[in-house]
Amino acid sequence: MADATTPDSKPVIRIERRLVSDAEKRYLTQLDVALETVGDALTPGLRAQIETEFGAYLGKPGHPALIANQLTELLCRNCFGDQPLLEARRLFGRASVAHYRESILGRVMLAAIPIMGMERIVRMIPRDFAATTNYGTRSVVEIGPRHWRCDFEDEIVYPEIIQGILEGIGDMARVPGLHVTCNPLSPKHLSFEITWQARQGRSTAQ
Repeated sequence: MADATTPDSKPVIRIERRLVSDAEKRYLTQLDVALETVGDALTPGLRAQIETEFGAYLGKPGHPALIANQLTELLCRNCFGDQPLLEARRLFGRASVAHYRESILGRVMLAAIPIMGMERIVRMIPRDFAATTNYGTRSVVEIGPRHWRCDFEDEIVYPEIIQGILEGIGDMARVPGLHVTCNPLSPKHLSFEITWQARQGRSTAQ
């Protein structure tokens, strides 16, 4: 199979959307989920600050992606204070998956993840990310056995957060030797390589 960087590489799955300005980009979920993700690390003082700065967006069915970035940065700096900022972002992304997994909806929607196999899960990434936003083009390409590339175009989420989310998905799938690296192709085109090891007694797609 051709390398994912060559013109011959065809996305297995690609969900494409028109380019929109950063101000138009929105999440179709509640901003409050970000607060729930950090749990007990959210102090009363920090909560009061968030109510003042972001109160107009809390409790709503959607919110601007730029506002999400601002809140995420605030939470990463204050709730993962012992970590460098880039690592705090990655940990936040990972924690967001763990929080969703423990929610009522997450327990239902993600119940089959551990038995699906990582290849099938990777194929679902473009659809799942598209379901929560009104922007962005996402695609996945198979490079080789247990080696895939996932591209996010017209993206403004911090790459470390997406990396953490992808790692968190691997945690749920109980994938051995999962490794995720980010190779930014431009400021708004993030390319992630995802590799993992085969489970003993299972097919190479697992």
